[in-house]
Amino acid sequence: MNVFSRAGAGVAALAVCLVLGGCAADRPSDGRIDDESPVQVPTAVATATADRSADPIEFQPFLTLASVDPDGTAVSASGGVDGILENDGTCTFTFTGADGTAPVTTTSTSISDATNTSCGVVHVPLASFTSGTWQVVLSYDSASGTGASDSLEVVIP
Repeated sequence: MNVFSRAGAGVAALAVCLVLGGCAADRPSDGRIDDESPVQVPTAVATATADRSADPIEFQPFLTLASVDPDGTAVSASGGVDGILENDGTCTFTFTGADGTAPVTTTSTSISDATNTSCGVVHVPLASFTSGTWQVVLSYDSASGTGASDSLEVVIP
């Protein structure tokens, strides 16, 4: 090994020591991390805080399911809202019968997932319905805006 190689290796080792030593210079000598350093904790999903009076958004909710459960004890419906990721919106499922009976409604609170805002699955006791064809619509309401889905048909035996 020549003199220049040893000198280069020594300079490199000294540089590493200085860099690593500088990283630890802010720590107390006992190895603790300074408890007075500010810590920022990221939030996964921000909830809607917009003032609806300022340019409300017209959402297009969607229904993914509306049917009588296999055990025949309830009617289930599910859906969500594309184009926004927010928690704490109000999802209202409104079932309307063709025979003029009073509508059946139930609500859920929205939660965001990776691609949209989900209203989850709601279950309404079958006894709340009369036999026949019903239409269900999902309405969504939040601080950001409102909207209503197209209807889906549910046949109640």
